[in-house]
Amino acid sequence: MRLNLIRLLIAFLLFGFCSQGITEEELAQMTEEAINIALEEVENSNNADSIDINSIVEEVVVTEQEEINTSSTSSSTSTSTSTTKLTTTTTTVPRTTTTTLPWAYFGNYEYDCRSNFDGYECSRSFSDVIYCSSIKENSNCSEYWYPDTLEKYDIYEYNFETIICEYSFSLDNISKCKRFSKGSNPDQLSFFSPDYWCETGISTNCYDYDPGEWTKIDGGYFCKDNWDGLDCYKSYSGSPPAYAGGTPDLYCDDSSYSSYNCSEYWYPNELANYEITNSYGSTLLCQRAFNGYSYNDYDCGSYMGGDPTFVYFADYKCTDEGFSMNCNNDYYPSELDDYELTSIGYSGTYVCEKSYRSRCWRYYGGSLSASAGGWVDYYCIGNECSEDDWP
Repeated sequence: MRLNLIRLLIAFLLFGFCSQGITEEELAQMTEEAINIALEEVENSNNADSIDINSIVEEVVVTEQEEINTSSTSSSTSTSTSTTKLTTTTTTVPRTTTTTLPWAYFGNYEYDCRSNFDGYECSRSFSDVIYCSSIKENSNCSEYWYPDTLEKYDIYEYNFETIICEYSFSLDNISKCKRFSKGSNPDQLSFFSPDYWCETGISTNCYDYDPGEWTKIDGGYFCKDNWDGLDCYKSYSGSPPAYAGGTPDLYCDDSSYSSYNCSEYWYPNELANYEITNSYGSTLLCQRAFNGYSYNDYDCGSYMGGDPTFVYFADYKCTDEGFSMNCNNDYYPSELDDYELTSIGYSGTYVCEKSYRSRCWRYYGGSLSASAGGWVDYYCIGNECSEDDWP
């Protein structure tokens, strides 16, 4: 009897509440409470002849209606508070996904990461890959390689290429550099054969040659330091010659930064002690005569360039006449100021004093002044000469 009564009560409640549009969760809660109330009433009515079902139903309905109203009011307040909280809460982590993969933030984008021996390799797509030493809120990433490794290097853009350079510990601040592509481990590059060299300091200048070995001057010349100065080679490619063992195109002093201070013959500082002239259709290198007839006399030799110490200076005897160098194979032209060569009769060539009354000596070549000495061959006054005495 009691069981049937409870069943009837539950069926009545289900019909009534469903007609009011109550949700399944609310219905389940209300039904459970209705059963508890019905059981309590049944226990309290063990000695009674009958149970007032209508009063029980009415009590349950009133109770549940009050709970529904209370629940509705509470739900509305909770939703309003949650919305306000979401709009006012801020975070320094832009991550909103619930994925369990490690993540990194780089260039205003989020990347999914996988750990490896070097750090983390992170990607957004197959082609968009970055490399991180740390991730999440403290993301430390690079599109080239792991930042912890890149701390030993500098990366530049030069000649439309990406290059990576070792830190320089040399006094000239010249770093060796290699071509570099994203995703390459710089520790595996060989800097013993650089592709480029970069000077670091106030500004960074990069070259496709070693500026510690080559100096570029105007005119397209590349110069290499030598014991005596700079050996310079003409270049039409903008780079030093691959082989520089031949004769240089120019010789320059160490302090030269212009081809105008250079020479095609030898280092200008050393050539300053010599004179270069053209005579008899050839180039002569001259040094001041040790036994010249005048201060302006020079001993000269044929010269095609090179070390002056290997020049034979006895080829020509020259006198600097101010506007040009006058040269002769046998004597210094300055000797003609005091002597002259003449023919007397058919007896040969004589060197005579340059005066109206002159003594003459047979000339066999060589210095005029040296020939004019010893036994006099002729005494001449004007055009008349005598072997014994003055005419």
